[in-house]
Amino acid sequence: MFDKRLFALPAVRRALIMLLVAAFAHALCVLGEAWGLSTAIARIWNGNPVSDQALPVAVFAACFLASQAVAWISDTRMESFARSRVNEIRERLMERTFSGDARLKEKAGSAAVAQTLIEGAAQVESYLKLVLPKMVGIVVIPLIIFIAAIPLDIVSAFILLVLFPIIVFFMILIGNMAQDKAQRQYRAFQTMSNHFIDTLRGLPTIKALGAGRARGIQVFETSEAFRRATIDTLKVATLSGAVLDLIATAGVAAVAIMLGLHLIDGSIALAPALAVLFLSPEYFKPIRAFAGDFHASLDGKNALAAMLDLEERTGTGTEETPAEEKAAPAVWNDSSVLSLRDVSVAYEDAGFSAIEETTIDLHGHEVVALIGPSGSGKSTLASLIAGFLRPSTGAIAVSSGIEAPIDVDLSCDAWRRQVVYIPQNPYVFKASLRDNLRFYAPDASDEAVLEAARAAGLDALVDEMPDGLDAVIGEGGRGLSGGQAQRIALARAFLVPERRILVLDEPTEHLDVETELELKQRMLPLLKGRLCIIVTHRLHWLEQADRVFRTEGGRLVEVEGAMDEQHAADDGARIAYDAALTFAPTATGEAAHLDETLSAGRSPSVRASRVTCSLDDQASDDAAFTHAAGSADAVAPGADIPERDRWVRPYFSMFRPELIRAVALGVAALAFATLLMFSSGYLISRAAERPDAILLVYLPLICVQVFGGGKPVLRYFERLVSHDWVFRMTSDLRLRLYAALEKTALAPGSRRSAGEVLGLVSDDIGHIQNLYLRSIFPAVTALLLYLLVVIALGCLSLPFAAGTAVLLGVAAFVLPLISWRANRTHLERSKNATDACYANLTDDVLGSNDIVLAGRGAEFLETHRTAQSAIAREESAVERRRHVIDASMAAVFCIGTCMTIVWAGERFAEPGAMGNAANWVAAFVLGFLSLAEAFSPLPHGAAVSCTYAQSITHLNRIPEAEDEARAIRHACAKPAKGGRNGQERGSDDRDAFPNRKCHADAQGDTRLLNEADATHPAIDVREVVYVYDGSDRPALDGITLDIPFGQKVAVLGRSGSGKSTLLSLMRGDAAPRNGSIRIAGREASSFGNSIARIAGYVQQDPYVFDQTLRANLRIADPNATDDDLRGAMESVGLAPALARLPRGLNTLCGEDGARFSGGERHRIALARVLLSKAPIIMLDEPMSGLDPDTETGLLDTFMNAAQNRTLVMVTHHLAGIERFDRVVFIEDGRIAMDGTPAALARSDARFQALLEFDANC
Repeated sequence: MFDKRLFALPAVRRALIMLLVAAFAHALCVLGEAWGLSTAIARIWNGNPVSDQALPVAVFAACFLASQAVAWISDTRMESFARSRVNEIRERLMERTFSGDARLKEKAGSAAVAQTLIEGAAQVESYLKLVLPKMVGIVVIPLIIFIAAIPLDIVSAFILLVLFPIIVFFMILIGNMAQDKAQRQYRAFQTMSNHFIDTLRGLPTIKALGAGRARGIQVFETSEAFRRATIDTLKVATLSGAVLDLIATAGVAAVAIMLGLHLIDGSIALAPALAVLFLSPEYFKPIRAFAGDFHASLDGKNALAAMLDLEERTGTGTEETPAEEKAAPAVWNDSSVLSLRDVSVAYEDAGFSAIEETTIDLHGHEVVALIGPSGSGKSTLASLIAGFLRPSTGAIAVSSGIEAPIDVDLSCDAWRRQVVYIPQNPYVFKASLRDNLRFYAPDASDEAVLEAARAAGLDALVDEMPDGLDAVIGEGGRGLSGGQAQRIALARAFLVPERRILVLDEPTEHLDVETELELKQRMLPLLKGRLCIIVTHRLHWLEQADRVFRTEGGRLVEVEGAMDEQHAADDGARIAYDAALTFAPTATGEAAHLDETLSAGRSPSVRASRVTCSLDDQASDDAAFTHAAGSADAVAPGADIPERDRWVRPYFSMFRPELIRAVALGVAALAFATLLMFSSGYLISRAAERPDAILLVYLPLICVQVFGGGKPVLRYFERLVSHDWVFRMTSDLRLRLYAALEKTALAPGSRRSAGEVLGLVSDDIGHIQNLYLRSIFPAVTALLLYLLVVIALGCLSLPFAAGTAVLLGVAAFVLPLISWRANRTHLERSKNATDACYANLTDDVLGSNDIVLAGRGAEFLETHRTAQSAIAREESAVERRRHVIDASMAAVFCIGTCMTIVWAGERFAEPGAMGNAANWVAAFVLGFLSLAEAFSPLPHGAAVSCTYAQSITHLNRIPEAEDEARAIRHACAKPAKGGRNGQERGSDDRDAFPNRKCHADAQGDTRLLNEADATHPAIDVREVVYVYDGSDRPALDGITLDIPFGQKVAVLGRSGSGKSTLLSLMRGDAAPRNGSIRIAGREASSFGNSIARIAGYVQQDPYVFDQTLRANLRIADPNATDDDLRGAMESVGLAPALARLPRGLNTLCGEDGARFSGGERHRIALARVLLSKAPIIMLDEPMSGLDPDTETGLLDTFMNAAQNRTLVMVTHHLAGIERFDRVVFIEDGRIAMDGTPAALARSDARFQALLEFDANC
């Protein structure tokens, strides 16, 4: 229940003192209520007129309302305290996120960081508002009531005293049992969230490998594991609540029985007996409240522990001297020197150093090239110099050239503000093209931005966009090619000429040869007047290098004479270079005046207002689904519930028996609570008549025992049944959401951002879950109880029944409606803002490195602080209205209680007569007062229901894939090997993968393909035309191509010429506007999911999942043995890298394969496609990130491994082109060259020039 670190939070002592005072005041109010109520009833019972009871009734009403005021004040203060503490923790975590602390994302994952900052923080805020008042109340209130009960009835006081330590004992005992389960549940929740987002980001890879159904089973099993962990925790927590409630109820019943016995023997009067009876439930009320919120408190405790643990884990580094104790480096100039002395960098669990005892001096404005095999430590060294890694050992110093070198921490802002770092896969934010281009210089004018775009070769892209610089790009560069994203990063560098340190990691890797030549000319001005570190596999960059270093096995060796050899080789290469440039647009003179443009000022110019749209095929995506507040697609406050709820409403019929049982149990539990107090009141009054035999009070005694014992039992089963079906519903919702997203994973315009889906999974599904648990169930049970009460009273008195119906109607209908109307706008604004937070914060966490280098961490922190403040303002408004509604609800029951006293006194009591019918007065008064438990939650439940329309609208925008979801359910329902049900497998094991049977069953199609090679080509493309939505220019324009079985085809062409689009159409992921594409005589689109068993595919940016290496490889073949996996790794040249890993195939790959270099990630993807055994292989830039030697060797081994298969490979490099049977060159959506490599080399001048230049690079 409690985390010790809770008491170390700032201002916690002041909060505890305030709560002590509030608890004391509340206890005094309860004593006043007990005196007023017991006095009024006792006097009426003694025959006094009802009209004479104004004073005690007034005292009761005043104390009752005063207790609500005390609760209002203390709740308001605690809300402020909780919000302040959570904001402090959240801001510290966000500061670390936007300060470049890479360990934060490495330890938890980007999705988990974003979720912790939003949902985790909300849980902690609820926990702080809950736990401290409960902790104080459970001590103070029972103590004061016990002291007050001693003079009234010592035996009852003794019963209360004895039961308290028993309850505390069981509380600790069961709490310890629940804690372990709660921790497992929270881990299961984090696993589920990370797994779902990891799956989302890798959906194209999953789809390409035909593993959609298998991965869907993992998603379902992970969700089911979370559901089972939640239910297990809930069972213990609910059992804890039931046991505590049972003991408390038994205590009230025992007190009532003892009071009855004492009244019979005359040792106590009716007034004190009624007072003790009234105080007994109040004595146990804090314990019951604790029991009822036990599960929620465990969630909050775990969320607090997760936030504090995350802060502590990332709060300490490995360096000996903290960053703040080292001197800040001076501004870099041509005399500065960066010295690395015996520096080593080791990744966690790697077993070896990525950089080992490296010593190097980097001087002034020299250009340094880093070459070497893939995975040898080049990118690690680049990240270290850029300030994103800290050395495990060694020292780093900077000298200005005049002063002595000083030790520095390169992760400090003073260094990062001088660096421009362009990694292999630069991040592009979900923002306009303008804002992405000027990300390092947000005040740059449009003129400067356009100049930078032109210098980076993006002028054609800007011109093609209907909204130019205002066009919105999707999260992570969705809608852009890898080359376009890299050029955006290069354009950023042109806008910050004052930054004198440039780190380029494979700056032209994703570009074709001609574009590479063009862009290199544009980039040359960037190298002047800067320290430049260029990580490259393209040797033509050595021409610009002053020094060349080679990395191998983590060690750095300077290559002496490298430049002489390069210049000597240049004589032959220059002719090819110049020839190649004749076919590519040159940039001569284009960058010459760039510095003048940039230095002219950075005042933003005013552009004509334009309507924002998305890039190319992302237009439909972003228009169809976005969570950004204020966007055209954000659900406006006051939106009506959708006409048809396709996602949630069907579960009503699916789970109808569970719904009926849950409602019946809920109504029975509330009825038992009311009848317990009703029978207790009658027992006390009847016993006050001192009957001759105890048998005369036997029936009320039995009723007290039955209702007292039955209520907690019914509540226990009601909570289990209701929660179980709701969690089953949300688990199935996640499965259906996955199936819907997977269905169109490779289709144009289908990909959704991680933040958007994280909002769906965490917030929308959470809203739907809480809607049924906190709105619908309480409303239905209260309505049925309302009908039962009114009908029962109608049998006694129609006027009083009518009055009660009106009064309870106010509680059941009027106040919830007022709450809904008053809070609707605020809650919907809060929901929209929260959705925007999920989308924006996830985007920013993923791109936090660029935020840090841009020096905009404080700006983004302030942006998110403002967003959180906006949410807090709306939530505060809701809380203020909730307090008013709660006070109104209290007033309703105060009036109702007073009205019941008057009615029961007039109806049953006779002036001057004692007892008899007057015994019913206490019964009706106490029974009515207990109804507050049923009706109090209704206003808040009605208020939160207004966000249901928004959540359903978000889900309704996603096209369903019910057939695939049904197939996954069916597969999970089948017993797995070893007799275990598919849903019982340990889905949190990151090495697990479902059985091969879960893959698309395409064996028949494969046999058809093998039998058809004599009559049909493997791939037949006829007059294909394809146009992206929102574009007027065809991406493919009349392509005709046939590829026989077994042929190896290389597809060349400039970036954006349509090569990747052609592969997508060949796989049937999209349908052409005109023409046809057939595989073995059959329409490609007709294969559906089975296409992956026929045509293996590696896309341009293959995803490596945050699982073990074994699980990543087995995505292609879950039945593959470890020997098969090692063989595939050897076929792609990764056997040495595998041998270096201490855990081998059990090595965790990290988020997006962070454990491996870019080249290694591509080779893992190639190993997967080999394991798939598909007869046709389609590859899109598979050799990216590889050095020339590795690329040539890999192509040889891969060709041998795929010698009996048809191969279509899109490539920008011509290394090993002679190994292909055919070369197809696409330009502007048309085939410009088609022939064998030898024939084209003899007859085509353009191909000759490209071939010769690439051979010398």
